[in-house]
Amino acid sequence: CKEALEQSWQWDRDNRREAAIDLEFMAGNQWPDNVRRDREAANRPVITMNQLPQFVRQVTNDIRQADLAIKVSPVDDQSDPEIAEIYNGLLRQIHYASSAHHVYASAAESQAACGIGWFRIVSQYADGDTFDQELRVKSIRNPLSVYDDPAGIEPDREDSMWRIVTEFVPPEAFKRMYPDRSE
Repeated sequence: CKEALEQSWQWDRDNRREAAIDLEFMAGNQWPDNVRRDREAANRPVITMNQLPQFVRQVTNDIRQADLAIKVSPVDDQSDPEIAEIYNGLLRQIHYASSAHHVYASAAESQAACGIGWFRIVSQYADGDTFDQELRVKSIRNPLSVYDDPAGIEPDREDSMWRIVTEFVPPEAFKRMYPDRSE
């Protein structure tokens, strides 16, 4: 896993650096460090009128208003329209239970802000009493936490053989979750 992570980082490092700069700028950190230090040292104001989020929202508002959903359609005479309708009902339930509309909007906002946006589909246990599992669409809030297989060349990355999603865990939480492990 460490080798794959390093391989992905090396392959995409320039794009990731630029995306990190874009995210900082989007968050309002729009002054170069040296200019900010000079102005603060001279007791001059360092004011930021961050207008960038409104322009990102001009792009993403249409996505938020759209009815984005996966739909199944029978494509030939071998397909059963009734089965397609059953699948559509299952997909609607997954989208509803996942608040998928918000997940898609979040990924689109990251995409518009820094060129990278992700979400994932996971299976989770329905409740603590059964082994039944349900599919859910989940957000990945930090687009830079995903490392993809450099061998994948399709625009939607469908041909990737692996993908790593990292997560920051505070040291105290890590010790509670994994008492037998070192950081």
